[in-house]
Amino acid sequence: MNKNKAYQILNCEHFDDVQDAYLDKLFDFKSKFLQQIPPLKLIDAIELKISKINEAYSCFHNLEVVDNVKLIPMKIDFKLKEFLDYYQKNLAQIRLEIANTNHGLELLDLINQLKTLQTNLFLKLSQYTDLSDAELEKYPIKLSQEIDVFAMQINLKHLNLEDAKISEYIRTQITDNNFELFSAITKAVINAKKQIKFNELRREI
Repeated sequence: MNKNKAYQILNCEHFDDVQDAYLDKLFDFKSKFLQQIPPLKLIDAIELKISKINEAYSCFHNLEVVDNVKLIPMKIDFKLKEFLDYYQKNLAQIRLEIANTNHGLELLDLINQLKTLQTNLFLKLSQYTDLSDAELEKYPIKLSQEIDVFAMQINLKHLNLEDAKISEYIRTQITDNNFELFSAITKAVINAKKQIKFNELRREI
């Protein structure tokens, strides 16, 4: 990439404006992750855009490699309550780091970890149902709809369900109730199952 192209990508015309233009671009991308997590495929597109502005910035300044943020390990065999607790702690840490960073490579690393966190959430929740593709299509849950983990935690505490009973509970909900009466847990599991299918996720936790 030459400097003329870099100026176009950063939306500035002079070297003295490069730093501020770059930080403004990063701020715009950071804001997309601080309130609601975008769908996985949109995250992929955002990462490509950030890589492009990093490349443009590198025409004028060096971007040094930074240390990766260390998250709390999350395993598939954790009970759901424990898994969600760790998810919330990791999400809070990632968002704090995103809010504080002004480094494009670090931002990419944090976004990638956020994507991994979401993927693991979908994989974990999808274990609690064996809904078919045809059944999934019946339920009006959009792929852009973020899973409300906090509502799930409240739901779990209220129900006081053993982990081994969650799948049975969800199946009973689906069999006996209209969609409007589904609990936060049931809706989240259906959402996760849809995400697994749409994003063709196969990764292990």
